[in-house]
Amino acid sequence: EQTEEEQDEEEQDEEEQDEEEQDEEQTELNYSQRAENAIKEKEARYNGLPVKAFISKDWTLEYAIALSDLKIDFYRAVLQGRKIKNSNVLTLTEKKKIQVDKKVNSDIKKWNDEWVNERIAFEIYNNIQLKGSISKAIVAQCFSEILEEYSDQNDLKEKLISDSNFKYIIDAITYATSGELEKEASDD
Repeated sequence: EQTEEEQDEEEQDEEEQDEEEQDEEQTELNYSQRAENAIKEKEARYNGLPVKAFISKDWTLEYAIALSDLKIDFYRAVLQGRKIKNSNVLTLTEKKKIQVDKKVNSDIKKWNDEWVNERIAFEIYNNIQLKGSISKAIVAQCFSEILEEYSDQNDLKEKLISDSNFKYIIDAITYATSGELEKEASDD
């Protein structure tokens, strides 16, 4: 049997736990709401000018790429960038490219078994690229070279246009080119 004091402590512990759970839910809700409000504020600030704002719903362009169907290629570019960062040349030997490919395949397989897509994207962008101080410019150069090597450029183009993670970029390009991207894509 519990004393009245022990029962009071137990009830207080349960109340504190309930409050903590509510705080966590509120924090998550607050973050989503704050992010949505920030996007609306930016759109309102810029859309009245002779420009139009296209804002990622996600963290950054790199994070959006890491969320996309191109995450494996992007991760490959990040690891290539890391190898370039640690060398005195701006290109990789075939041997180093093979090492990168093996690590990419191994990590992606492991991550896909253990994590959701958002966690994988966070690992690639935050924990490897940002914390590793890997140059965004070098990663972008490596990524563009990887994309140029695609055997079917029309397939790559379709991936980019149809992937919701790139919607804001595609919309911005379409807006800036007066719809030329859509016309060109639909003609293929």
